[in-house]
Amino acid sequence: MSPEKHKILLFASEKFFKDGFNKTSMDEIAKDMKISKKTIYKHFSSKSEIVETTVETLKSSLKRTLDEIISQDSSSINKLIKISTTLLNVLFRVSDVWLKDLRLYSPELWNRIEEFRSRTFMSVFRSILDQGKTEKLIIDRPNIIILTTMMGGIRSVINPDFLINNKFSANEAGRICLDIMITGILTEKGIQIFKKTKMEMSHEEI
Repeated sequence: MSPEKHKILLFASEKFFKDGFNKTSMDEIAKDMKISKKTIYKHFSSKSEIVETTVETLKSSLKRTLDEIISQDSSSINKLIKISTTLLNVLFRVSDVWLKDLRLYSPELWNRIEEFRSRTFMSVFRSILDQGKTEKLIIDRPNIIILTTMMGGIRSVINPDFLINNKFSANEAGRICLDIMITGILTEKGIQIFKKTKMEMSHEEI
């Protein structure tokens, strides 16, 4: 991707994440970037292409980060916290308007995100569950039940209708949901380590 195309994509993505894409015009993007619409169309055939590229880029970046975390030589608790932080950082970037626009005006993309979320979630957390059970930090219950329960919770909470009707931001709802889900699958020893590790990590960030 050329530097110019990357710059346009980065700017448009952040604008879409903040304001949604349905009411954001190409004229508005060009004006805010102080470039011509012709320059944008040189790299993207339509606004829909920018939206799709935004989604695919975010998915690729997230998958790469999650794979790196999973491959690290660290405890399951450490990995759970890092993955939770990564997911919350994504949710912090996007607004409820962006999520609503995707579901209403680009259902195909929304379905792709749902499929990616399910597939990636299952793969990543299955690996952590197996490791955590070996470490005696995660409860010994069938993976498929734990994963299906967690996935159902995420789908229900990180949902435009739920967020709007209950006046939660995606980041706030995601943080509470992940915290409940993680502590719910830990053993007593796991919960103690989780609280200690979380505190240590927060101090490192200060």
